[in-house]
Amino acid sequence: MTTYRLLGLMSGSSLDGLDLALCRFTLNEGRVLSWEIERADTLAYPDNWLKKLKTAVSLSGAELVDLDYRYGTVLGKLCKQFLKNIQVGTAGIAAVASHGHTLFHEPEKGFTFQLGHGAAIAATTGLPCICDFRSSDVALGGQGAPLAPLVDQLFHPEFQLFLNLGGIANISAILPGKVIAFDVTGANQVLDALAAQAGKAFDEEGKMAATSRDFDAALSLSFGKLPYFTQAFPKSLSNQWVQKNMVAPALASPVPVPAKLKTVCHHIGQEVANAIARIKEANGEDFSGRRIFVTGGGAHNKYLVETIGKYTRQAHQVETFVPKKMIVDFKEALLMALMGVYRLEGIPNCLATVTGASKNAVGGKVFLP
Repeated sequence: MTTYRLLGLMSGSSLDGLDLALCRFTLNEGRVLSWEIERADTLAYPDNWLKKLKTAVSLSGAELVDLDYRYGTVLGKLCKQFLKNIQVGTAGIAAVASHGHTLFHEPEKGFTFQLGHGAAIAATTGLPCICDFRSSDVALGGQGAPLAPLVDQLFHPEFQLFLNLGGIANISAILPGKVIAFDVTGANQVLDALAAQAGKAFDEEGKMAATSRDFDAALSLSFGKLPYFTQAFPKSLSNQWVQKNMVAPALASPVPVPAKLKTVCHHIGQEVANAIARIKEANGEDFSGRRIFVTGGGAHNKYLVETIGKYTRQAHQVETFVPKKMIVDFKEALLMALMGVYRLEGIPNCLATVTGASKNAVGGKVFLP
């Protein structure tokens, strides 16, 4: 048996900070026997970095390379701050496993790019850094996403369906002999942009959406015409797609913000139900009486979760289940740590049945301090 401790890092599209989770895994012959999130926290970015990250997609090549290294240094400093806060030294930590901040994701064109240079993280922390987990899969013809099924398989076996409500919602299905997963639709990116239109960072517990008696029919219709939602899986979404096709029309709509928020919540609920239907049709699975394991920042939005539950219950007799807060908030940081462990062990951490690649991939670059 082998035990690893890794520090997993996840930066989401909402830019609400960096999620850090110090995780422990025990493996035997490539199989995870036990796992634990020892400590976890979300640290805010320095104020000047929020603007840098929001505008990074418009930089020149040289400016982007410069920002990549400097952002890696920021990530390294946040790692050191986290370890100092929890009074843990670097001894015994095998590596930092960093997702990076996604700027470009165009698998059809053969590339994906997450900001945050691993060499800078390694040099700043004094720990090996594993990063760039998606590129190997994309090079093999895959979507490079979603990655969540890898960690979903660690959870209780009574769950077959998993939904992560991040900036983009993605769904996973753990089926006999294979795993299926794909991006469903834009989620928190759209909801948070609308909340900002009303002067709030986010719609707390979905209270604004819940107060509206009206829907934005035109906005709902525009979402319904998007070809992505009828495409076969495997498939994935980029932040740019969500911003162009969902955020921009939502912000431009003259309808009151609460009605737009309600419309987006119902759109997400309908698309989750549609996603389950497509998984059922493709694999002959019956999920009746099952529960869907809901994580990500959107799991704190009670109205959104209730709305999703109404659609999945009506269409499939599937109830929603929200686990304890530590898992809701830090599942993706746990995922990064697990991907790092698999990279160190040489075990595939990108699944071809999920991404559509020609074969499973062992993704991740390793930088030594």
